[in-house]
Amino acid sequence: MGWTIHDGRGGGIAPSCTAVDQVGAACAHVLPARHYRAVRGLFNRPGDPFVVKPKDARRIADALTAAAGDRNMPTPQAVLAAKIAKSARAAADASRDWKWS
Repeated sequence: MGWTIHDGRGGGIAPSCTAVDQVGAACAHVLPARHYRAVRGLFNRPGDPFVVKPKDARRIADALTAAAGDRNMPTPQAVLAAKIAKSARAAADASRDWKWS
């Protein structure tokens, strides 16, 4: 089972639920609380589709970019965090909802 994350421009990524939850666990260890609060709603979800507004997608992109660049972030999680951040930023830049299904 996995997610399909749509960037609002016709592109997207399709990570597994487990991989996304691993990013969340890693983010909890490397991000300050104020940044983690921006992203925690993405992780450990029941799998139901949801939508993130562009303003929130931008905050999430900033936090995930910071996590991906942290030297303590494990490489596989850093790579996926960067991909998710890129998707969030694309949706925000296009002023479109960022959709997860």
